[in-house]
Amino acid sequence: MEEVNNNLQKISDFSRVISRNSVEQFRNNTTKSMFEIAKRLNVNYIVEGSGQKYGNKFVLRVQLIVANNEKHLWGKSYDREIQETSDIIGIQSEIAQAIAAELKSIITPEEKQLINKIPTTNLTAYDFYKQGREEYAKCRCKKPKIYIIKH
Repeated sequence: MEEVNNNLQKISDFSRVISRNSVEQFRNNTTKSMFEIAKRLNVNYIVEGSGQKYGNKFVLRVQLIVANNEKHLWGKSYDREIQETSDIIGIQSEIAQAIAAELKSIITPEEKQLINKIPTTNLTAYDFYKQGREEYAKCRCKKPKIYIIKH
């Protein structure tokens, strides 16, 4: 989900995509509604997501929620086999573009190129990189499950 958030930040049509650190305080929230969280962060939409990896397969579940009425606007499960790094990058790009399309945002060709950019073609290197980032995040703070968009 962190990479999806990074991809959303590349779309200039979104006036503001809240960083992971800003939403961390709401990670295990059990008292505030999405409306209250969105109001506090001054955003219109909340993107919620979770993911699991099983060997060479991963499942991501993502949903887009309208903050002011907590209405479910869009949601999808992505179940994919990982053969190459591009499989992972592709799904992250696809999710960001689906969210942008749902919000009727314009993605410029330059932004699309940035979103689709593959940092490495070595799947093992990418997997180690992600594991390292995950371990680093555990040391600093726990990974959030919500990302917020102002559009």
